[in-house]
Amino acid sequence: MPQLDPTWFLSQLVWLVIMFSLLYVLMSKVALPPITEVLEERQHRVEEDIKKAGELKSAAEAALRTYEEALAGANKEAKKIIAEAKDEMAELAASKDKELTAKLAQRVKEGENKVAKAKEEALKEVRTISEGVVSSMVEKLCGVKPSKEDIDKALDAALKEQA
Repeated sequence: MPQLDPTWFLSQLVWLVIMFSLLYVLMSKVALPPITEVLEERQHRVEEDIKKAGELKSAAEAALRTYEEALAGANKEAKKIIAEAKDEMAELAASKDKELTAKLAQRVKEGENKVAKAKEEALKEVRTISEGVVSSMVEKLCGVKPSKEDIDKALDAALKEQA
């Protein structure tokens, strides 16, 4: 094999250096600059994307904080409105309770007055009926018709004993 022949070593070494140098120059001047440029562009794009993602994350966190603050404010306002509504309902209930109590007291008083009038009328009628019964009894038992004054005295005395 000619590669292993020592007479050809020197020429092979020269060609190796020439080819290596030529390939090195070609690679460093022609092939590697576009690759390096693409890699740098990709690195730059990745860094920009990371920077934008960081900015978007900061904006999202700020929006979240704003949302949470707004939500807390809305909750606080809702609790305040609920408390006001409860107080208003309590006042309304108390007012209606007072009105109803006053109406019921008035109706009870009216009812008591009606009962008192009915009792008074019934007592008057009882007295009138009693006068008639007493007069009839005395007349049937004794055969004498009593006077109105005697009957009134007897009924007054009987009512005093019961009271």
